[in-house]
Amino acid sequence: MTRRTKPRSPLAAAVACGLLLLGGCAERAAAPAPAPGETAGGASQAGGLVDLQRQAFADNALMRFEDAETLYREAAQRSASGIAPGSPEQLEQELYLALNKSNLGEFQPADALFASALAGIERSGSLIPRVRGAVFHAQHLLNQGRAVETVAETQRAIKLGEAAIAEGAAERGVDGLAEQPAAFVMGPQGLEIPQETAKLLAGEAGLDVSGGLATDRLTPREQLSILLAQAYYVEASAGRGGAGGDTAERLARARGHLEAAPEINALWLRAELARLSADLAFERGDLDLADDESASAVRIARRFAAGERPEALLRLQQGRIRLEAGDVSGARDAFDRALAILARGGRGVSFDALAPYLELLAEEPDSPARSEAIFLALQQLRNPATSDTLARLAARLAAGDGPAAEAIRALQDAELAVNREAARLDRLSAASPRDVNAIRLTRTRLASARAAQAAAQAAVAQAAPNFQQIGDRSVDLAAFQASLRPGELFVQVRLGREGGAVAAVTRSRVTLAPLDIGEAEAAAIVGRVRDSVYSPFFDVRGAQELYRRVLAPVQADIDAAEAVIVAPDGPLLSLPPALYVAGDLSGYADRSLDYSRVRWFGAESAVSVTLSVASFHHLRQVAPSAAPEPYRGFGGFVPFGPGQASVVQARREAPPVCLEVLANLGALAPLPATDGEVRRLARLSGAAAPQAVLTGPAFTDSAVLAGDLGRARILHFATHGILPLSADCLPEPALATSLAPAGDGDGLLEAGEIVELALDADLVVLSACDTGGRGAGSALGTGFRGSGGEALSGLVRAFFYAGARNVVASHWLVPDAETGRLMDRLYEGLGAGESPAAAMRAARASLATVPESSHPFYWAAFSAIGDAARAPRGGAG
Repeated sequence: MTRRTKPRSPLAAAVACGLLLLGGCAERAAAPAPAPGETAGGASQAGGLVDLQRQAFADNALMRFEDAETLYREAAQRSASGIAPGSPEQLEQELYLALNKSNLGEFQPADALFASALAGIERSGSLIPRVRGAVFHAQHLLNQGRAVETVAETQRAIKLGEAAIAEGAAERGVDGLAEQPAAFVMGPQGLEIPQETAKLLAGEAGLDVSGGLATDRLTPREQLSILLAQAYYVEASAGRGGAGGDTAERLARARGHLEAAPEINALWLRAELARLSADLAFERGDLDLADDESASAVRIARRFAAGERPEALLRLQQGRIRLEAGDVSGARDAFDRALAILARGGRGVSFDALAPYLELLAEEPDSPARSEAIFLALQQLRNPATSDTLARLAARLAAGDGPAAEAIRALQDAELAVNREAARLDRLSAASPRDVNAIRLTRTRLASARAAQAAAQAAVAQAAPNFQQIGDRSVDLAAFQASLRPGELFVQVRLGREGGAVAAVTRSRVTLAPLDIGEAEAAAIVGRVRDSVYSPFFDVRGAQELYRRVLAPVQADIDAAEAVIVAPDGPLLSLPPALYVAGDLSGYADRSLDYSRVRWFGAESAVSVTLSVASFHHLRQVAPSAAPEPYRGFGGFVPFGPGQASVVQARREAPPVCLEVLANLGALAPLPATDGEVRRLARLSGAAAPQAVLTGPAFTDSAVLAGDLGRARILHFATHGILPLSADCLPEPALATSLAPAGDGDGLLEAGEIVELALDADLVVLSACDTGGRGAGSALGTGFRGSGGEALSGLVRAFFYAGARNVVASHWLVPDAETGRLMDRLYEGLGAGESPAAAMRAARASLATVPESSHPFYWAAFSAIGDAARAPRGGAG
C-alpha cells in the first residue's frame, strides 16, 4: 500500500508553450512556468525526465492540474535519484513543484519548497533563475491574496531583468546566459496540423505551424522579455486584487516586453493579457474594445488549446461581454460553444462563470431546446473542491496498472482527439476562403475520432463500469427523465458568490428559478444551524430560512412530488436537507426544548441526497447486489497515537512537514461504543459468522483492503471521517482505522484506496464522526481544503466507484444510545424491504416525534445518498 506515485502513461498531449505552468484556480490561469527545455538545467536532463515535464506542461495547458501534479511528483522523484542536491537542475525542479502546489492551493508545502529553491538560486547568482524565482514567488503570494507583497516581489524581478537588458548583459551572454531551446510549441501528438491545412491556418497565425517542434532557440534577451512580461501580468493582477496602481499601464508594459519574443512563444500569456484587457475595457464600458480583445484571446487560445477548457473559459467571457452589449445571438453562440467544450471535458466551472448564460436562458420561452440547454449547463456547475477531489481520483485511476487503467487512459486519449478534430473543423469552416478538401478530410478524421471515442467508452464500461461516478460526464436530458419514476422530483442547487439557481426536473419538464443567496451567506447560515445542533436551543428559524431561500422557489414541484432527490452544493452539503423546516412555525414556541411539532422537510417529504445528475443516473442503471452475505461491520478502531507519527510518515513516504499533521491524526479520540454497535447490527442483519465483524486492533486499513468485501450487501464503518489535507500529507478524504503493527498499513483508508475495493454493496453506512462536517473549523483545526460536505462528496463517490449503490453518512457524532436506536430502526426497515430513504425517514421520525429526543442533534445527523429510493435485494437479512 505504498503511496509512491506511479508514472502515468502519456496522453495525447496538446500544446505546451513557453512559460506553461498554468494555475489551479477554477476560472483563470495563474502563473505559468517556462518549460525546462528553455533553461540550461533542462537541456541536460535525461530524455525520460524531460518527457515527464513536457507532459506536465501539456496537462497544465489544458487545465488538467491534478494530472500535472502527478507528473511533477514523478519528475521530482526521478530528479532526486540523478541530480545533485543544490544543483541548478534540482533547484529548478523545486521551483516548478513549488508553484504547482501553490496553484493547487497547497500553500504550506509550497512555502517550504520556495524557501529552499530561492535560497539556492540567490547563492548561485544566476540572473534568469533569480528573475524566474521572483516571478514564481510573486504568483504564489498572489494566489494567497497577498496583493501588496506580490507587487513588491514583482518589482524585484522587474528591477533585475530590466537592468540586465538596459546594461546589455542579455545580449552579451554574460552571467551564464546563453541561447536555450525555444518553447515546446506543438506536442508530437497534441495539435499536429495536416500539411494540406497548414498554409490556410498559417494565414491566421502568421507563421508556419505545420511542424511538430519549433527549431528556433530563445536568446537570453527573449527569455528575460517573457519573464518580465509575466512579472507585469502578475503585478497587474495584484493591482486588480487591491494593491492599487495603474493596471492598464502594467498591461501595456507586459505586451511591450512580449514584442521582443517570437510570436509562437508564451501563447498562454498572450491570451491572458488579451483576457485581462477585455475585462478592463468591460469595466470601463468600452464594449467594442472588450469584444475585440476577448475575440483575440479566443483566437490565441485556439492555437494551443483548441476545443479545451482554456478556450471554453474565454468563450464564457466573450458571451458575457456580448450579452452586455445587446448582441444576444452572438452571446448565445459563444455560450453554446463554451458549453459544448465543457460538456466533453468532465470538469466543471463555478456558478458565476455560467450565471450570465443561465440568465439568458431564463428569459427565453419554454421549449425542449431551452430545457436541454439548462440541463446541460447545470451539469457543468461544480464546486472547485469537489472537482479537485474527482480529478485526483481520476488521475490516480488512470495512473494504475491493469485493464481499467488502460481503458481510462484510452478514453482520455480519444476525448482529446475528438476535441482536437472538432476544433480544427470549426476553424476551417469559419475561414475565408474555405479549403473544401481540408474540411472534407477533417470531417473524416473527426468521424474516425468519434468512433474511437465510442469504442473507448464501451471499453471503460466493461473494464471500469462505475467510472461515471468519477468522470461525471454529462447526461442527456431525455435519458435522465426516462430514468425517473412517476412522482419523483430531482432538485439541483448551485451557488455562486452573490446568488444561485435551483432546477427541478421531473419526467416531463425542467423548471429553473434564481436564488437570492450566495455561497458565503449560505455558509454562514449553515454554520449557525450546525453550531446550534450542539446547543439546547436549535436554530429553527435558520433551518426555515434555508428552506425558504433554497427550495421554496420550486415549491409547486415539491408539493406535487412523492419523493424528492436533492443535489446540494458547497456549504449545503454539510447539512442534511431533511433538517430544513418546510413550513411555518405555528407548532413551535421560541426557546422551547420540544421540537416534536416542527414541520421538518424530512418528515413532510421522502427526501434523499445525491451528488450529481451523472452520479444518480448511473446508480439507477446498476443492477441490485448479488452478494451472498448480508453484512460486514468495522468499528472500535485504536488511534495510533502521536508517538507513532514518524512510523506513519515513513509508511506513507510523506515529507517532514507532515509530522505535526500525522501526530494530530494519531490523537483522534477512540470510539469504544462502536465495537458493540457493529456486533449488534451484525446480529440484526442475520450475519452471525465471525468474519462479518472486524473491530479493535484487527480493524486496519490493510485488513479492509484484503477483506474480499464484495461478498457483502451491506458494509458498516463506525469510525472517524477525516477531511483532505495537502497533496503531500493527505490529499483525499479518509476513514480512520487501527494501525497494523507491521507492514505497509498507515491507519487511514483513503478515497484513493476505497476505489480499488471490488464491492457489490446495496448500502454502505458511514456511522462516523463529522463525515460531512464543516471543514477546517471542525476537523483538526487547520490545513483542510474545502468544506466537510465537499470531502463527503469525494468519499461517497469513491464508494460508488468501488461498487456501492447507496451510502448513509453522518454529519456529526450522535450519542451512543440514540445512534443505537436510529441504526436499529434503519436496519429493521431494510430487513422489511424498505428503501434506504424510507427506512431512514422512519428511523428519524422514531426519535423526532418524541419530545425527549426531538432535538435534531439526536435524529438528523444521517443522510441517505445515492439512489436511495431503491430497496436492497432481500433486505438486510
